[in-house]
Amino acid sequence: MKLNTTSKILYVAFFLALAVTAVALHKNDKISDFYAKEVEERNKISLALLSEMPEDFTVRSSNPRIRLVVYEDTDCPFCAKFELALEQLLKAYPDDVAVTYRYMELAIHPFSSFEHRALECVGMHEGIENYRAFKSNALYKNEFKDSEEAREQIISLATPYIAQEHIDAVTSCFEGEDVKKRIARKINSGKALGVEKTPTWFVIQDSTYEEFAGTVSYADLVTRLKKFGL
Repeated sequence: MKLNTTSKILYVAFFLALAVTAVALHKNDKISDFYAKEVEERNKISLALLSEMPEDFTVRSSNPRIRLVVYEDTDCPFCAKFELALEQLLKAYPDDVAVTYRYMELAIHPFSSFEHRALECVGMHEGIENYRAFKSNALYKNEFKDSEEAREQIISLATPYIAQEHIDAVTSCFEGEDVKKRIARKINSGKALGVEKTPTWFVIQDSTYEEFAGTVSYADLVTRLKKFGL
């Protein structure tokens, strides 16, 4: 069949279009590969930040299936509500869930830095159970309006959770630089992860994780964790 000039032009245009499409698809594949690798690297960095640090306080069983890393501010009322859900979760699933507590200090809560220092010192000297009890039973239930008053009151509130022989050590800890550095490392890990609200919590299972922000009820928390195999 002999092609006229118009047909030849159409054939050439058709094959040129196929070639351009093939090149574009190849470029898109390269772009997709690039972004896939970038996402993978970001995930690795995030998982590294979410790995337990030596100074972390974690409630755990010997072999939990799911771990939560929670960023809280002890002056945050939504964190107090979320803590109630976490307490129920840990009671209901003691062998399946671990919870790691970290800090995020918000500008609207100027005295939480004092609270976090006292909380960290209690945890360092008395362990995770007194850490949690002090936070839930004292810090979440008190508000402070003056910095000097806050310092004195917070130390006073911590006393019932400190063994008598550790009182001086905890008081020295509160005033020391080491505790500030410990807290800063936890806060900085959250900033690197992009945490801006409290509570923000990450659910980690093996090499995957998901980020959530805001408080939820115990029932909603369990529902969300079911997708991770709770």
